[in-house]
This record gives sequence, C-alpha cells and structure tokens, in this order.
Amino acid sequence: MPYNILFLLKDLVIVLLIFAVVGLVRKIRALQETLADERRKRSMPFLTVEVNTENDFGVFLINDSYCYARNIRMDDLDVIVDYGFKKHIRLKFDPLETLKPNGRSRLNYRVFDGEFDTTATDATNILNHFQDAPITMHLYFENLEGGPFASTIVAEKNQYIVKEVVPIKEESR
Repeated sequence: MPYNILFLLKDLVIVLLIFAVVGLVRKIRALQETLADERRKRSMPFLTVEVNTENDFGVFLINDSYCYARNIRMDDLDVIVDYGFKKHIRLKFDPLETLKPNGRSRLNYRVFDGEFDTTATDATNILNHFQDAPITMHLYFENLEGGPFASTIVAEKNQYIVKEVVPIKEESR
C-alpha cells in the first residue's frame, strides 16, 4: 500500500509541476507582449487629437508616446455638414515641425467653403460643430530616426479615436 501512495504522490507532483510550467509560459508570453509594446512606444510616435469643446479653445495634437514625432502633416479634411441643407467645407491644416513625447500642440488650420477662405468668419474651433458628421483624419509623420508612419483618427461619440498607426514602407513613399 505505501508503494501505491508513493506513485500517487509522484503523479500529483508531476501534475502540479505541469500546471506551474503552463502558468509560467503564459506569464512569459504576457511579459513578451508588454515588452514589445514598450519597444514600439519608444520607436513609434502615437499621436492623438483632442478638441476642446467646453470653451471653444481649439484642436490639439498630443504625442502619447516616448519618442519624438517630426514632419507632422495632416491630409485636408473634407466635411459635409447638415444644417438643414448640405454644406461642404474643407479644412487645411498647417504642418508641425516636431512634437516631443507627452507634448501638446495646437493645430492651426484654414477653413474653405469651396474656393473661398472663410477662416476669419468661422468659429475658432469649427470641429465642435461637426459632432454628427463622419470625420476621418489621416496623419503622416516620422520618428526621430526618420522612420515614416501613417495614422488614422476617426470621430466616434464626441471624441477622436486612433484607429491605427502603421509604419510606411520605404518603397511606397
């Protein structure tokens, strides 16, 4: 009988060791994913957009990463607004030279109604008035080493959400 108990204890220890190894492998994979995210944050800028809707202060670009972003440019933003009638407006953003980590910079833009520049007559923060319009922003920028990136930001539920940030291959530039 003691011989059977010895085998039972041995099998129990083996099962416990198997569970421990499986748990450690899962933990190692989670740590590897965290390490890859941290490496990505150090080499890839992550830019977000914030619109101050309380006091009409403006549109801000925020760098939520650990590395500098430079040569930041944004595609023109075409917006169709429904004020009881459809109105097509185009926003043209000025490029930014650099944005440091955890930095915040106000975006300067001009508002065009067709061929007419209506920046002086429109609100300081015209994006506050487009809360129901589908908006997709495309940003292009580089990290400090010159690696190019593209980012897509969309408006969802009164906030701007980064949908993707991808490196641009050198051949496609």
